[in-house]
Amino acid sequence: MHGFVIGLDLGTSGVRAIAVDASGKILALGSATLPATKATGARREQSPEDWWNGCRTALDELSQKLDLAAARAIAVDATSGTILPVDNHNRPLAAARMYDDAETGDLAAKIKTLAPRESAAHGATSPAARAHEWAKLPRLHCIIHQADWINGCLGATNWQTDENNALKTGYNPVNRCWPDWLRDFGLSPGLLPEVVPVGTTIGHVSAQAAIALGIPEGITIAAGTTDGCATFLASGATEPGEASTALGSTIVLKLLSDRPIFAPELGIYSHRIGDTWLAGGASNCGGKTLLQLFTAEQLAALETSLNPAKLTGTDYYPLPSVGERFPVADAKLAPRLTPRPASDAEFLQGIYEAFARVEQFVGLEAIAADIAQCADGGAAPSGSQGMCGILDHRQTARGGFGKNGIHIGGMSAHVRDHHRLNPAVEDLAEMIEIDAVIRTRLAQNWCAIGVNYRGGHGGKGEGRDDDARPAWQIEGFERQKERSRAR
Repeated sequence: MHGFVIGLDLGTSGVRAIAVDASGKILALGSATLPATKATGARREQSPEDWWNGCRTALDELSQKLDLAAARAIAVDATSGTILPVDNHNRPLAAARMYDDAETGDLAAKIKTLAPRESAAHGATSPAARAHEWAKLPRLHCIIHQADWINGCLGATNWQTDENNALKTGYNPVNRCWPDWLRDFGLSPGLLPEVVPVGTTIGHVSAQAAIALGIPEGITIAAGTTDGCATFLASGATEPGEASTALGSTIVLKLLSDRPIFAPELGIYSHRIGDTWLAGGASNCGGKTLLQLFTAEQLAALETSLNPAKLTGTDYYPLPSVGERFPVADAKLAPRLTPRPASDAEFLQGIYEAFARVEQFVGLEAIAADIAQCADGGAAPSGSQGMCGILDHRQTARGGFGKNGIHIGGMSAHVRDHHRLNPAVEDLAEMIEIDAVIRTRLAQNWCAIGVNYRGGHGGKGEGRDDDARPAWQIEGFERQKERSRAR
């Protein structure tokens, strides 16, 4: 067998392992379930040891499907904004605090006074704010990200991170440095890892890791990225204006840009991939909400009763708890899940419809007002101007539709009516062609992989087999392309 590379994907509730050859063909998949995140008030924590055990289990499953001796390199992606403090031997000094941990108190407010507007370190879930609490821990050597810790366990020894994982901790991706304001905040850049571009060789698998994981000693460890960025890269999108959606515990939306776009008050920020940018954000809506409302068995039973041909008319905003990151950064935004209809199937479908609206309004609802300014020739913040420029390409957005979903063309009547008075939004909807989706068969997929179904490849869920895509999906993409060409 020719050589291949291994990818490790760490999500909120599971770990995935994948083997891919030089042509991009998926050779095998493995997975493991992680224990539930510990929630105490606004704090969200996981044990790093659970991550490592998950990696071992996922790779063990992978090894049962092909000989890992042919592996040539390994890379890790993980949840964006999950951090932990370690000593000089990579031993955790505290539980890892997760990307959605909002127990930051006055520290997030202090960042607002120090960091420039375009910094991704703003917000109630700021990793920089969480990191500040560890700055004076005894034996502290470095505050690192989830992917960094796994890389250290694999054998990387230089305390390096990639540009994407570093972003929300305060890294400046334009100037490619840790900014000076972090010192004024009380977080010395010396306590943070060196930042390198995605794909940089950062070490080689150690003998100890090779024995533990069953992979070859000495193979390359490459700097990975965040789970959301990995999903986008695997979607195949290559042109500015193309977008992807990843639906897992949360909903992550990314749009490829030739310039950075930052609007932190809307939860919009930009990751750097070489000389291009991924603009977008992550909503707290997603599979996590579903498991709070339904059991896995209920989801599996209800999916056959949904009727995507008839919209429910509900107006839900299905957050798992108070607080939203995108399309509006509002730590006090409350879930909206009433009134609940008598039918559980109708209730579930209403939630799916709400997911579709969040997906549909990447660049719509989030920045509608600013886009209206662009359309009228008025002044707008730099982020909105950038988004207008991207969308001006009039490229079809590549939706990450799941292999068992049901595609419904166009906006729902509710969504269209809600924004009827904004001509810029109407025009934008036609530009980017993001169709509403009601995913009626998500339940089985989510149950199988710990409620981490992903539209598209990679990310927090199971990689999609392109050869198995149903005809409706392929035809839908082709119809979208034809409509785009016709313009």
